[in-house]
Amino acid sequence: MNDSFRLLPETASRGATAVDYLSLALLGIGVVFSVGICLAIVFFVFRYWHTRKVNRESSHSKALHWSIELIWSLGPLIILIGVFFWGGSRLRRRASPP
Repeated sequence: MNDSFRLLPETASRGATAVDYLSLALLGIGVVFSVGICLAIVFFVFRYWHTRKVNRESSHSKALHWSIELIWSLGPLIILIGVFFWGGSRLRRRASPP
């Protein structure tokens, strides 16, 4: 393995590692959300192509629609609120004297 290649640079302070992990977490969350949304778009494009004979009438209950909407909205919200507090705790540790 090549020892000269490093994904993250050497740390210059005590808090640098935590900030690196926070940045990687934000990058990972962004990639996961982007890939998930792109896969959903591709799936629905092929499923509801205008020449396909697909029943486009809604046959599901309203409760199912609400549950999907809540999961789609609250799941990422909870994840990103967690990342917000993680970053806030890093800022508070950095701003307070030792």
